[in-house]
Amino acid sequence: MKDKQFYDRNEYYTIGLSALIVIALIIVVAVKILQVTIEDNINNRVTTELEFLAKEQTDIVNKQIRNQFERSTIIADMIEKGIDFSNKKDQRVLSSIRDQLELCMLGYADRNGNVINYMGEEMGSISARQYFREVCSGEKENSCQYIPHVGTTNEPRVLFSAPVRENGTIKGVVFFSKEIDSLRESLFHQSLFGDEVSFFIVDKDGNILVKNEYAKKKFKDAENLQDICCSSSKWKTIQSDLDAEKSDSTFLGEKKEDVIAYSNLDINGWNLICVIDKDVARVKYAPNLVSIRQSVVILCIVFCAAIVYFALLIWGQIRAARISSIRYRRQYKRIIALLQKINCVVCEYSVETGKVSTDPFFKKTFGYKLPKDFFYRLSERKIEHPEFDYEGLRRELYYAIEHQKTTSFETIYFKDKTIYEMFSIVMMPFLDEHQKITKVLAVIRETGADHKQLKRIVDMFNQIPGGTHRCYLSDPIHLEYAGEGLCKMLGYTVEEFYKIVGNQYINIIVDEDKHLFEEFVMEAASSPGVRSCEYRMRCKDGTILQVVDTMESVRQDSGVMYGISAVTDISEYAKQKNIIRQEMEQLEQKLEITRIKNSTSQMQPHFLYNSLASIREIILEDPQYASDLICDFTIYLRACVRTMQSDELIPISQEIDNIRAYVNIEKMRMGDRLKVVYDLQSEEFKIVPLALQPLVENAIRHGIYQRGRAGGTVRIKTRSLAEYHRIEIEDDGVGFDYQKVRDEVEIGKRDSTGLDNVVFRLTKQLQTDVVVSSEVGVGTKITVCVPK
Repeated sequence: MKDKQFYDRNEYYTIGLSALIVIALIIVVAVKILQVTIEDNINNRVTTELEFLAKEQTDIVNKQIRNQFERSTIIADMIEKGIDFSNKKDQRVLSSIRDQLELCMLGYADRNGNVINYMGEEMGSISARQYFREVCSGEKENSCQYIPHVGTTNEPRVLFSAPVRENGTIKGVVFFSKEIDSLRESLFHQSLFGDEVSFFIVDKDGNILVKNEYAKKKFKDAENLQDICCSSSKWKTIQSDLDAEKSDSTFLGEKKEDVIAYSNLDINGWNLICVIDKDVARVKYAPNLVSIRQSVVILCIVFCAAIVYFALLIWGQIRAARISSIRYRRQYKRIIALLQKINCVVCEYSVETGKVSTDPFFKKTFGYKLPKDFFYRLSERKIEHPEFDYEGLRRELYYAIEHQKTTSFETIYFKDKTIYEMFSIVMMPFLDEHQKITKVLAVIRETGADHKQLKRIVDMFNQIPGGTHRCYLSDPIHLEYAGEGLCKMLGYTVEEFYKIVGNQYINIIVDEDKHLFEEFVMEAASSPGVRSCEYRMRCKDGTILQVVDTMESVRQDSGVMYGISAVTDISEYAKQKNIIRQEMEQLEQKLEITRIKNSTSQMQPHFLYNSLASIREIILEDPQYASDLICDFTIYLRACVRTMQSDELIPISQEIDNIRAYVNIEKMRMGDRLKVVYDLQSEEFKIVPLALQPLVENAIRHGIYQRGRAGGTVRIKTRSLAEYHRIEIEDDGVGFDYQKVRDEVEIGKRDSTGLDNVVFRLTKQLQTDVVVSSEVGVGTKITVCVPK
């Protein structure tokens, strides 16, 4: 048995050794074959890589050209929306765009070719330029022009241009130029061959327009692609392929010293050319292939494990840093938005640079713009405004930075000799994602109104019935003193109060609220401070008073804690609070009823029957039109149903879609008699659902329809003004005497429920102003102003 096992093991060893020998022989043969074939394959590899590189570079160049076209189109859109090259304020915007995009020239030409640059300077006429004629005539959407020698530097540039339209008509051309050097770095991308690849952009005649840095060194004097080729026959072959828009690669010269690949670009018949020395390609390829052949297994295992480990490690660090950075930015934006929402002026102090930046509200509040080097010029500010506590400002700033705590102080500021304002300045140190203070937010709030409000509150509390008492908060807690005002408020004399209460103040509190007072006193006994609590007390005549107890707990030098309380009767306030709550509930019910009435009033049976009947009549004659009408009818019904289910605000664009659907249905019935013009310049706000559509419906049915065959026009306009969005619905219908109608509604002779419901919902939900003006025989105009 042992001998059998011995022979079995030897057999396994023999088989294993044979397998290893076979594997070794296979490896040797494979290496030999690889060595033999590497020379034959290197040429194919080089040409394939270079062809791929040419196509890749073509995509990069095309993308860069498209990016420049998009930028020219963006500038054209800005001009269409109102930016003016002759306006000083807009010139600063244009100058900033020019600097940011690294432009040499930025200008605008009208249809006659008269040019004005970004600084408002007139630059002559370009009416004879080809790119201007192509874009201005509409022949091309964008134009790209190569300019060989421009300016004092005598460097070539590329000019990009785009049309500027007004109401769909081309009114001029915007153009800008960039130096080749500013584009070269982003145009050419290195590959496996490293930096030793020559890139060219040539025109359709082979003239070289752009070279990369390596090409500028190697082919310094070459001006045409023919200067690179070793023979005219090669140049003719390449030129034939370029004319046929064929991408290919070939070797140059009889000894095949260089390899060239070319590809067509998407603009002006230009082409991209890539050239590399064959020996350079061999040096790049051969070591890689030998290295892969010799250590493929070990390198795969080691590198894969290392890559996975480091990738996970780096990914975890990047993810943590990204989450921390996002959290930091969101927190910062939330704080800034909140401060601006409560009308605070916000200044930002950079700890690293010592410079200050402000929001737009600063200049509006103080009348001047705060300089960035404000803290370096405090001595000048002290002379101008000695009343302002600049030393306190500096002191609190440094305290906030050193202790990483929010601090504040108050000061005054004289606008002139007679008018002054009081300000509270809060210093908020802001930590970045690395828990390092990088900036301090100075929140400036005008407190003059607060001081006046405080005075009014003090005067008011002096008139409200109330009293005081003092509690001993160290163990055991008990009442020490009750003021005469407190006893009088409850209807007791001082003697009667102490007889009932003794030293247990809680005895005068109703049973249901005793636990509130116990918790309140225990908290006051825990640490000094001011706290308040609401509870109910029982009067001598049996009535119940709702009071608020404001207690300041103080620890004396001996360590004993006392609580001094001011007790105020707020029963009347509680009653008024209940009344207001009931009124709010009634208002919400009324809004709900109004919303349902408004939505159901839109679903009038005769309108639904007539619409469906009309669609049925045309469904056989024009099925496509009938299908469109059914879609509009569905949109209209969906809007009515959604309004019955919810009264949440919707974008104005959605309400306009509902109006379009309704108008299309009415046009089916009225034909050419009804015209509707949409002039929508502001669509960045929300509106009460199904609020504007009834106004349009009134304009059509009671204005245009009443004119009979003459018909009329309804105009719907939206505008964005400084403080509100304005909506106008105007018709040239029969009109009416608005005051007369209102008088008849008041006495019950006329029903205006639909319009009243719309006005009620708009004014209660959005605080809008709705103005109705109408003239008999002229038309009606309804203006809705939605506050921002």
